[in-house]
Amino acid sequence: MELFITNTLTKKLEKFEPLDRSNIKIYACGPTVYSRPHIGNMRSAVTFDILFRTLRYLYKNVTYVRNITDIDDKIIIAAKERGIPIKSLTEEATRYYHSDLTKLNCLKPTYEPQATAYIDKMINMIHTMISKDYAYIAKNNVLFSTRKISDYGILSNRNLDDMMAGARIETEEYKSDPMDFILWKPAKLGELEYAFHSPWGFGRPGWHIECSAISTSLLGRRFDIHCGGEDLIFPHHENEIAQNCATYHTPCAKYWIHNGLLTVNNEKMSKSLNNFKAIDEILGDVFASNALRYFYLTKHYRKPIDLNNKSLYDAKLALQKFSHNIHKFELQNQHATIMEENKEYMDEIMQIICDDLNTPEALGYLHKLSNDVSQKNSRNSAIKLMLGMKFLGLSINERNNDNLQYDIKQIPANITLLGQQRAIAKDKKDWLLADSIRNEIIALGYQIIDTKEGFIIKKQ
Repeated sequence: MELFITNTLTKKLEKFEPLDRSNIKIYACGPTVYSRPHIGNMRSAVTFDILFRTLRYLYKNVTYVRNITDIDDKIIIAAKERGIPIKSLTEEATRYYHSDLTKLNCLKPTYEPQATAYIDKMINMIHTMISKDYAYIAKNNVLFSTRKISDYGILSNRNLDDMMAGARIETEEYKSDPMDFILWKPAKLGELEYAFHSPWGFGRPGWHIECSAISTSLLGRRFDIHCGGEDLIFPHHENEIAQNCATYHTPCAKYWIHNGLLTVNNEKMSKSLNNFKAIDEILGDVFASNALRYFYLTKHYRKPIDLNNKSLYDAKLALQKFSHNIHKFELQNQHATIMEENKEYMDEIMQIICDDLNTPEALGYLHKLSNDVSQKNSRNSAIKLMLGMKFLGLSINERNNDNLQYDIKQIPANITLLGQQRAIAKDKKDWLLADSIRNEIIALGYQIIDTKEGFIIKKQ
């Protein structure tokens, strides 16, 4: 079975060809630990958990590195505001992050390094860039000279001159070029708790050098996949490529994968709009966590996704149906045995997932299986349903664990499935198929109503 993924570097859907089939190496940018993670952070975590699960299914060994940024201006500001030591803040925020990941059923990475443990590696990289004339010292700052990289902007498809022409940049007078970025900055008064010795004085690293030093230290100068949210493409990932090319003459990762951003009720998350939602505002019991994970999978990872009450309601409803049908055959505690005896049952869902991690279509496949169980009492479909849920990291609810106050038989499963298939067709801009499915729903005696939050199906 072959995996195809969209490579941000080439802007194309590509067949995944590992550098070394005996050990697949991937790196994902983790959180900056100054507060509780928000729902946007966790979309990335769940997306790349699916990638990790897929690679582990296809290959014997996978090394997955996800860093913890525990050195940053936001951390210093938050610690000062709360009047607590920086280490206490970062340890607390990291515990929150791990707790939320556990609730969302994300697998642990192979390594989860903290940036502060790699200061020496960062200093060594910076020293090399200075020696090769890719970086310079100015007023105790060390800056990267972006003009020295001929294809700077290759990942984000930007041109330095175009960026300069369209930018409103208040340039620090010590920069040779406004687009040059910090590799090392001097410590300010009152920040000595958060500073390190270096050849350029007491200070701390810039953000971009952290990931370059950590990834190459643990995965080597060249590795398979680098992951992150699309908001990191520029400048963070662009600058990582520049640093690695300057130091090692290679852009580090062969494939770059980025997930789309998350909105709340069709608005960008913002504290000023009072819709900046931390994970703990949504996660309660395991059932709510499971629904949030399902919600993240309802849109293709590269597309934007909008969180609203209806989306979580629909997720809970779907999971309740799935679990109800698995309980019919008492399969919930037999995963290991069933998996060993029915490995071929995974082929259908894996074919879907291997097409650029197509989780919406995978969920549609699970709904089809659930419908087969409801209408045909098919044990084989129930087994496939359970295996598919387990692979996607979706938990099976306990029997009678119903925290929802609605009738799960209100809309027949086959009608709901048609609505979800139409939504997938619309996402793919297959308007002819979408209209055909709408007509089929109407012919069966129901109407489908599009809203900003999704769709609603009603009896005519």
